[in-house]
Amino acid sequence: MKLILTRHGETVDNVTNTIQGWRPGKLNKKGIKQAKLLAERLKDIKIDVIISSDLGRVVNTTKEILKYHKNAVFLKDKLIRERGFGKFEGRKNNDKLWEEIGRSNEVESFQSVWDRQEKFYKKLLNNYKDETVLVVGHQGSMLAFKGIIQEIPFEKKSKIVTLENTAISEFEIDKKGKVKTLLINCKGHLEGSEIKAIIFDVGGVLMGGTANAEHRKKLGCGFHDAMADYLEVLHDTWFDAIDTVYAQSMVGLVDGKTVIKIISNNLGIPEKKLIKPALVLYQKMLNKNEELFNIARNLKRKGFIVGVLSDQWYLSKKALMKPKDYKYFDPVVVSCDVGVRKPNPKIYKLLMRELRKKNKKIKYSEVLFIDNREWNTKPAVKLGMKVILFESNDQCVKELKGFGVL
Repeated sequence: MKLILTRHGETVDNVTNTIQGWRPGKLNKKGIKQAKLLAERLKDIKIDVIISSDLGRVVNTTKEILKYHKNAVFLKDKLIRERGFGKFEGRKNNDKLWEEIGRSNEVESFQSVWDRQEKFYKKLLNNYKDETVLVVGHQGSMLAFKGIIQEIPFEKKSKIVTLENTAISEFEIDKKGKVKTLLINCKGHLEGSEIKAIIFDVGGVLMGGTANAEHRKKLGCGFHDAMADYLEVLHDTWFDAIDTVYAQSMVGLVDGKTVIKIISNNLGIPEKKLIKPALVLYQKMLNKNEELFNIARNLKRKGFIVGVLSDQWYLSKKALMKPKDYKYFDPVVVSCDVGVRKPNPKIYKLLMRELRKKNKKIKYSEVLFIDNREWNTKPAVKLGMKVILFESNDQCVKELKGFGVL
């Protein structure tokens, strides 16, 4: 099954910061336009089944999509309604009100919303195996639904990226229930989403990722475990040896020579015996993603700002960030050089200061950040950046096309 998730267009209540819950909600002018742009984005995709919440704001969004998919089965399902807020619906959203909501027994719990989405997901898995299914829902219900699809525990729901108005997330689910993420919160179809800068992570994106999946599979472990095995020391011994100096090196509190000296002394081995295998292992586990480097070069030729935002310590930077490979990237912001690492919001703001040296008027909304860790994308989203959660080259290319940069 191919599963596409989206959310209704912007409503009057969204703009006035009013709690909607189970109220129908009315799309404002922007919301109607978003719904039309969403419909245009989806018109060339063969969709077999369209399921929407039964609430007005979602139904009216879905009607725009149905104009291009008259042969699709259309269903309304109460399971994917927004969270119910009872007597608090229609009131202005503020901290004091949320204190009242927290004390009330008349409000649906988010656990209940989560449970509803689990029932809905099971229903989808039972009824649709090979179809393409579009689900149109709400902020709360789709947040829970995404968490369930991505197997994020309820207790860690804060890690789930919110689906914005008419943004698209896309998944492939095989007959065994294995999920492949294709798109996350893609808004490339919306006006005002012009991209001027594309920023890449290094480890797991430009270096590694799907381009080196086989190497990771063969090694079957991470860099630090592999180093311990190579040096024939216990894993705990290796981690004790790098201990605080690794974290310090990641944010540039100690220089490269000091890092190597401390780790070598802790392990009782010559420095050369540490450096060479470390560089080899990093390069073996995280090969250069040639396809993505070529895409970055082409984007640069098209006039986009192409940069890097990456967490690295002394050894990983030495192995993975050879200057000749990054001559097309500017700015290059690396944690060990700037004294702060992701997901601290300071590093994203620092990146923006660097971008504004190249384009004084660039906005957060005009920056597209590509990273393979969802927790690193969350601060970018909060600041207003567009993001691609990297899963594979094919998925990344598809999202880049969605944003209109390819």
